[in-house]
Amino acid sequence: MGTAHGRGPDLHVNTVHYRVQRIEHFTGRDLSRPADRFDLWTVLLCHDNLPPSDTKVPAARARRARSSS
Repeated sequence: MGTAHGRGPDLHVNTVHYRVQRIEHFTGRDLSRPADRFDLWTVLLCHDNLPPSDTKVPAARARRARSSS
């Protein structure tokens, strides 16, 4: 059986549905909505294009980021 996504192991359709549900749960987005899919895709593209970071985020900055979300 070939891969529908073009790389890696085959995934059962139930596995894909489960993973989509988890993404929706943790992001608060509804991936059946085109706007939410676009937002997620944009974030993933930006993340892939970030330079690797060898430095750690200072603790105070990390606390501010957590408390503002």
